[in-house]
Amino acid sequence: MNAKHQSLSSPFRGLLLAVLPLCWPTLGLAQSSPSTAEKTEIPVVGSPNSAFPPPPPYSLTPTSPVTDLGQGGTPSQPSPTENAPIPQTGTPVQTLPAAVPPPPYSLPFGLRPIVPVTVLRLDTVFAFYQQNLAAAGQEERWEPGFTSAFLPTIGYKFNPSWMGIFRFGVVGNRPPRITGDEAGADNCEDTTTTDATTGQPKTTLTKCGVASTNMLIGGFYSHKFAKHFRLSLFAATTIPVGSGVSSASEPGASLAEAPAGQLSRSALDNVMFAVNDWALLEGIDLAFIGHRLTVQAEVTLFQLFRARNEAANPDTYKINFTTGLHVGYFVANWLSLGAELRYQRWLSDPKSVVADEGNADKGLLVQGLRHNLSVGIGPRFHIKLPGGKWIRPALVYEPGLAGLMATRKYHVVQVDIPILF
Repeated sequence: MNAKHQSLSSPFRGLLLAVLPLCWPTLGLAQSSPSTAEKTEIPVVGSPNSAFPPPPPYSLTPTSPVTDLGQGGTPSQPSPTENAPIPQTGTPVQTLPAAVPPPPYSLPFGLRPIVPVTVLRLDTVFAFYQQNLAAAGQEERWEPGFTSAFLPTIGYKFNPSWMGIFRFGVVGNRPPRITGDEAGADNCEDTTTTDATTGQPKTTLTKCGVASTNMLIGGFYSHKFAKHFRLSLFAATTIPVGSGVSSASEPGASLAEAPAGQLSRSALDNVMFAVNDWALLEGIDLAFIGHRLTVQAEVTLFQLFRARNEAANPDTYKINFTTGLHVGYFVANWLSLGAELRYQRWLSDPKSVVADEGNADKGLLVQGLRHNLSVGIGPRFHIKLPGGKWIRPALVYEPGLAGLMATRKYHVVQVDIPILF
């Protein structure tokens, strides 16, 4: 039995002697003190001193999970919880605030817009008025007249601060019927008479007429400040290409331009109808836009230079001034109500204005050519179209309060149809 034990112990003794050197560092580490263990150098896996091969390389950034191909060969989307960042303990999760839409803007009826947009604006007015055609000292005789003016506007938004404007138009006028020797005659029918000198038939031109207006080109810069306020600076010029230059050769077209066309627009767009003048315009607007309310004030200065027809336009230079106040409120997302006060005044002394004011010293009626005051009130509808476009039609009633608009009893209906792109 001892021989057998000795024969079996020899292999175990050899194996023990072979394994013991390998386990010795570990046994020594287990028996050492904590301070000694911290100072013991342990070979780093994959280092030159290590006898073990390094692990395969891996990315330090999280990778997208492998997605299965769904039907149609497109990758299926991972669930919302996959790859979601796990917030650390005590670290709040930050979320971006939702975008707040800008407050709605009530577009004025006769004043300029203050917010740049790309727009096609179809603006038409129908003016009803009366004129006293009785001679001085006679009983008043009021005859009705009618004027319609169509002034489309093209506006282009270059960026959130700049907008360009191009404007043109056409105007038609049917003045009060002729009285006196031709009492009851219709001003829109030509009359043919015989010339006493030549004996030839002569056609008398009527005072009804249609005319094209000047063109206007310009733009404005708009700046938002504070929280609900905007300021804009406006500049433009006219191109004197309108018809109705002479009251002698074109009496109907000339009368349609001025004063009929000017008064139909509350005298705010008077340089559009000053076909014998070239004009420069400078203006400023200030608006509060917030809490479904818009309050906008406007001031514009017009400088007119005579460009043609000295006989019909004796003034070489004139200065005109307009101002207005618009208040609009959204009673619903699709409806806003607006009211607007407009005022126009000549700062220089055109000869026609001086002559009119001189009638007071003669005991004659003063027409009120120096200034005009009117008001406009009405609803505007806001309708969204396919493709992100908007149409904002308005129907406005505008009576005259002072000046020639009052003495001629002006009542104007405006149909304004802006289409925003």
